[in-house]
Amino acid sequence: MVCVHKQLFFYSRLFFYQRLRQRSVKVHTLFIAGAEASFRQISTRTNGTCQKLNLNPNELTKRIAEIIIQNVGEKNGTNLIQLYRDRFGV
Repeated sequence: MVCVHKQLFFYSRLFFYQRLRQRSVKVHTLFIAGAEASFRQISTRTNGTCQKLNLNPNELTKRIAEIIIQNVGEKNGTNLIQLYRDRFGV
């Protein structure tokens, strides 16, 4: 019974990742010590990014802002990030 439960859990996770990818939902993760492997797996399977969580609030704000700018800007995201960096000196 335990093996069946583990298999169902494994398949349900794969199904969840597949549904996210089909809908082009990227999961971006920030990890702390000891959790990197799991968070990297989640972000990799959804074509997202994975970065170590730096508790420096300025760095955290910069990283989150750049992810948002990239997604909102779509094709122009890279250019918009450069404009953001130039404007705010980050």
